[in-house]
Amino acid sequence: MSTTENQSSEQNIIQLLQEFNPFTGSSIVKTHQIWDDGFSDVSSINAPASDSIRSTIEYVSKNNKSLGVAILAPKGTGKTHILSRIRHHLRTENLGYFIYMCEYGNLSSVKAQFLQGMASSLRKPGNSGMMQWQDLATTLISKAIGRALQTISVVSRFPQLLSEKPQIINQLSEKIIQVHRTNLENPYIARAIVWTLSPAHAPFAINWLAGGEISEAQAKLMDLPEQQSEDRESEAFSRTKQILYLIGTCGVPVVCFDELDGSESVDEASITLGGCSRAMVVASLAKDVCNSLQRGIILTSMYEKTWREEFQAAYNATAINDRIASKKIELMPLREEDTILLVTHWLSDFYTRNSLQPPYPLYPFNEDELRAQGKQRPTVREVLSWCAENIPGNRPDTSRLLSQIYQEVYSSLENFSDDNELISNSLKFCLKHLRDRTINRVKINDIDDDVKPKYAHNGKIQFKILGEEDGKPMSIGVSVAQYSHGLS
Repeated sequence: MSTTENQSSEQNIIQLLQEFNPFTGSSIVKTHQIWDDGFSDVSSINAPASDSIRSTIEYVSKNNKSLGVAILAPKGTGKTHILSRIRHHLRTENLGYFIYMCEYGNLSSVKAQFLQGMASSLRKPGNSGMMQWQDLATTLISKAIGRALQTISVVSRFPQLLSEKPQIINQLSEKIIQVHRTNLENPYIARAIVWTLSPAHAPFAINWLAGGEISEAQAKLMDLPEQQSEDRESEAFSRTKQILYLIGTCGVPVVCFDELDGSESVDEASITLGGCSRAMVVASLAKDVCNSLQRGIILTSMYEKTWREEFQAAYNATAINDRIASKKIELMPLREEDTILLVTHWLSDFYTRNSLQPPYPLYPFNEDELRAQGKQRPTVREVLSWCAENIPGNRPDTSRLLSQIYQEVYSSLENFSDDNELISNSLKFCLKHLRDRTINRVKINDIDDDVKPKYAHNGKIQFKILGEEDGKPMSIGVSVAQYSHGLS
């Protein structure tokens, strides 16, 4: 190839790097990437930490123990990345079930939120490629009947089986209940788990398992009782413990609490909790979850400062330490070689996807300048951010950013489909950015967050849009009532 062709090739590569910068937006691991099978990973980075967690999983699996592991490190060092690595290890090795929680919302109802988060996590694919709920149902049935079944085969045949033998749900549920009768307070939980094998009924069964409501007709069809407990937190945690017990009989439940480094306190309704921070409330929850596990692992991820100033400040710090941090893992900054490996890996993925042949693996960067970065012992986030900013002729990649935002929002839809407060806040955020704009003859002047008197609408109107329609003052009340059961 001539020099001119070489230069042309390099120009094409630079142009693609500018348009689709592989480092833009890659310095922060998003929730959907925890579950993404194509998530990029350099296995040698933080290998001692992930190896330690893997060995703990194997120990727990063999010895029926419950242990807590705390990952303590500054931001950007790869804490969430390690959790994703563990999730992939569990799935490929068929060792257990991965439960992930990183959004806490109203801390006064954190147990109910944890049950919802667990139900959402178990919707994600397990070792079979089907939902973890379906893997759990198949394994429970296999153990109950004494014959190994394959999840994919069971799920594919289940609709026909249900049509030919409507009593199959009763028969399978009863066999599971007989095995676990002494530890399963609510036998309907086993029934709902069996229903997840039916693709048509799984969404309703999972919503019921998560503490949500389903329509009267659907409940009657599936023979599941209405959710009637007045103490939502107590009922949610009772159900959580029973589901975790069943998981523990089939594999190792690995329960992860991420993103604990928030500064908000519980709301006024929970002032009796002493205005605890996010970390303190979740620490207490994690301790209770650990106490309920016959076998399993609690994984927490946070800054070392959060652990020292908030977890250790809790009134029951010793109990928390013994249960959720019997092993503490610290992550180290990158070394020079780690920096080279990280950037080479990121570029290799990009060049492979685009069928490009770069002049050398680190192109367009110089190895010496990357080693200079490595000598400063940077975090993973700092290296990726530096690369994003130093692509020659760098300019923002709008399409890539929009795609990432879409993936993050889409992947989390099921997590807040019934969260009226979150949906309402999202709408308010968007509408506030439309101030002074006219849409369908309505000019938006302001958003009123406090619609009074509340008794007049029973607190159901979250906010008002204040504006003008054809020059005349007007207001629109907005009430979000999104429920998957359809009763509202």
